[in-house]
Amino acid sequence: MINQDKKRIFVAINFSQDIKKQIEDYKKEIQDSLSPELDFIFKWVIDENFHLTLNFLGNLSQQEIDKISEILEKISQNYKKSEIYFDKIVLGPAKNKPRLIWMEGRAGEELKKLKNNLDNIFLEQGFLDKKDIQKFIPHITLSRMSSWQWHSINREDRPIIEKDIDLKIPVLSLDLMESKLKRTGPEYMKIKSFSLV
Repeated sequence: MINQDKKRIFVAINFSQDIKKQIEDYKKEIQDSLSPELDFIFKWVIDENFHLTLNFLGNLSQQEIDKISEILEKISQNYKKSEIYFDKIVLGPAKNKPRLIWMEGRAGEELKKLKNNLDNIFLEQGFLDKKDIQKFIPHITLSRMSSWQWHSINREDRPIIEKDIDLKIPVLSLDLMESKLKRTGPEYMKIKSFSLV
């Protein structure tokens, strides 16, 4: 049972309303391209929930959240603002076992170094396990899907979800976030924002 005093915490990059609108437009293009009969497979992310997760840290106490806040305060002062270039919408994390439709991007060197630093510090501090650290593929989830339902469709009837896009998103800050799980879907709340230099 989850301790009610603990909160589900993650570190993310959030977007402006203008960027969210552009992401929503891309999402609608994909939605419109799919057969209505397949709609039961997909659970689409609402535009206000679009974000890029850097680290999911799990259920933390207030003391642990304060420690994370201190870490982000220090790290944010050592990295410059940058951009992520998103160039395609595909199934992820693997085409043979898809669970998501996502926008996939390429991180510049500054963001790669920042992500690597976060991984190492959270690992050292015990907030992450080695199994939690994987190759960094910047992505924005557009839809979650039922893998077993996807595989229940004949291979030749599965939609091809692959679209070239062109979207640059500025990385201006690191945000400490709380995720509340509700019947209607997750609700994300920003706890604190840490501006990059």
